[in-house]
Amino acid sequence: MYLEQAKSYFQEYKTSFFEDYISLEKQNQVRFLGEIGNGENKVTFLTAWCPIAGRDEVFFIGPKSAFPLSDKCWNNIAEGCHRIFEGYHEMGIRSINFNINSDLYNSNKNYFRIFGTIWSRPLKNLDVSDRGFAEIGFKMALTYRLPEKVAETLKKYWK
Repeated sequence: MYLEQAKSYFQEYKTSFFEDYISLEKQNQVRFLGEIGNGENKVTFLTAWCPIAGRDEVFFIGPKSAFPLSDKCWNNIAEGCHRIFEGYHEMGIRSINFNINSDLYNSNKNYFRIFGTIWSRPLKNLDVSDRGFAEIGFKMALTYRLPEKVAETLKKYWK
């Protein structure tokens, strides 16, 4: 789905959705957290414009469309995640979900970028699914904190 949408955007606007999105968020400075590295190792971190995974969603966008990534790029991802986790700890978040989306290994598409999503699991473990009635029954996500407020808390770890 992500690949198809990125390709459609590229075909319509002749530019990368990911590049446009980063540029817009950098310009607005509301949900943009920061970047680590440069060139083929640069990783951009932002809070979500429209969170769908629940509370306190953060994501990062990598420098290319597919694996493999360089060791330096992985170190930059780890450094950014460390900063996010420091902020999450301050917010009382002790458990997270994490995924990374990539194109096929060794592919190189100018319209797609590797990206990862981090979202909290704020409820204590009850040894059952932590998705609630609204998420399952109505296929809707619940957001407990505005992305702008999450960014406000996390930005102090990016100075």
